[in-house]
Amino acid sequence: MFTSSPNWSLVIAIIAGLAALTAFGFWFQHRQGLVKVTNGDAGSLSAGEVGGPLGAAATLVMFSTRFCSICPSARAFFEALIGEVSGVSFYEVDAEKDLALAKKFGVKSTPTTLVLDASGNVMARIIGAPKRANTLAIIKKVAGVVPVSIVEPVSATKGANE
Repeated sequence: MFTSSPNWSLVIAIIAGLAALTAFGFWFQHRQGLVKVTNGDAGSLSAGEVGGPLGAAATLVMFSTRFCSICPSARAFFEALIGEVSGVSFYEVDAEKDLALAKKFGVKSTPTTLVLDASGNVMARIIGAPKRANTLAIIKKVAGVVPVSIVEPVSATKGANE
């Protein structure tokens, strides 16, 4: 038989820790597939830098690493998507092998996907696992098909730091 009372400070600390982890989980899930729109001032990429010709409407450049658990499904998503949308190209950059390019665009997590216009200007970045509706909307916006507002525009400095 236990006659001692529970250590309430320990119980409260455990509950607070679980609440913090739950909040972090919701925040992390919310950020997956988040699209950050730039004003075209976040830099640009050439066909040589991405490894092939830029798309006539848009180009998607996904930075990945071999340890990224989300990257294979993101790659499959983008490859299927470009089959549905004409004028869009997709390239994958190994952030470990091309560290200079990853640093140039402030890639801090993978997958991070840059959305380029036909001239190679970075018009948006998708952080984490892409969401279909957001990705299609930003491609349409970049291609000039329809004006779509997904999130507030961010400056190149702010967008590159996230």
